[in-house]
Amino acid sequence: VIQETTALGVAFFAGLQAGEFKSLNEIKEVLTQMGLHLGMEIPTWPPENIEELAKRLEYRKFPTNTLIVRQDDQPHHIFFIKSGRLKVLRKVEFRIPSNSRDAGNSEFLTADPTDAEFDDHMVESKLLEVDELTNGDSFADYASLLKEPITYSIMTVIPCEVFACHISDFMI
Repeated sequence: VIQETTALGVAFFAGLQAGEFKSLNEIKEVLTQMGLHLGMEIPTWPPENIEELAKRLEYRKFPTNTLIVRQDDQPHHIFFIKSGRLKVLRKVEFRIPSNSRDAGNSEFLTADPTDAEFDDHMVESKLLEVDELTNGDSFADYASLLKEPITYSIMTVIPCEVFACHISDFMI
């Protein structure tokens, strides 16, 4: 994975000095526009919490076709998209029916493949695009907060800029 990553805090302020960000207010504005809802509304999120979170964000820039998060990994960051377009991908395993009876049986087709079916090459993997994310969206929030493997992969469609917050920094 090719990525340009800056260190927390130091790089943020270096970015401010270099004119990469207009100000801390620009980052706070991105976070505020998103509502920081992370799948749930937090209408009473105090402005000082948004400012504290903004100070802890890590700026990252990714080129086209970069895998940012891989399905089944446990992410340690919540990502907020500043600019760009990303695909949400999910790898799904399908059972291959060996006869016409199984091909018409919805229970067979929707059941999880067995180890024996994998061994006998009776399973086909497909990578499905299930969603697309863009400016103001966030990802890896639930998996990070719940400390569980993520159920999808994220790949850039065009160059993207994101703010990443390590889960330990999010719990302010």
